[in-house]
Amino acid sequence: MADTDLVHDAPPGHSIAAHRALGFCSACPGREFWEELLAWRTRDNERDGSADLPDRAPFPSREAEAHHGRR
Repeated sequence: MADTDLVHDAPPGHSIAAHRALGFCSACPGREFWEELLAWRTRDNERDGSADLPDRAPFPSREAEAHHGRR
């Protein structure tokens, strides 16, 4: 399917990508930013098979530790 065949049915000012993938976006009445963010995270975690893992890292990454001068 070519990009021109995709259905872009988001209202003006709304996220086309979120409407296409999730069916809503944070600009929709009654929706909040965190709901869209959580939906994207959940969708991506399910797609790569990590839906059972916690969304938050249990400890700081090496990169974060180095950035804060702790490693």
